Amino acid sequence: MKYIAGVVICIIAIITMTSCKSVPKEMGVNEYSKEVLRCFDEEDVDGLKSLFCEEIQNTHNLDEDIKNALDIYQGKTISYKIIGGTGGETVENGKIVLKDENIQIGEIKTDTGNEYVIVIYSYVINEEYPNRIGISAIDIFMGYELEADKITVGKVL
Repeated sequence: MKYIAGVVICIIAIITMTSCKSVPKEMGVNEYSKEVLRCFDEEDVDGLKSLFCEEIQNTHNLDEDIKNALDIYQGKTISYKIIGGTGGETVENGKIVLKDENIQIGEIKTDTGNEYVIVIYSYVINEEYPNRIGISAIDIFMGYELEADKITVGKVL
């Protein structure tokens, strides 16, 4: 009986570790950034879409937004710099009830010579609106400056 329970636990662990991770708190900033870049490089619409929070998936035309973003993001990433994350949190009675994180990936260069900056807006914790956990928006700036032309996938909540 212990053997069967151990096998079941191992199978669940393997499935959990290899399934798509759609919640930022399950990944560190570096891994999360790399996953977004991978989705752009491989034109993985479903992978990118799965990183977005449930609310945006259900209320926004992500397929069109992602298609537009993939039209803009040309080539495969050859270099980038993770600038880091900013955000804040709200604590009530000693418990974090709201935590947002904005990750900036800068100095992105692709093999086509294009340059970008990507900013990812997400909630890691949202007790009041749990369907907002995940990415709500991604801004893609054409060039290294945040004042450059941009396209937004999703919507900042």
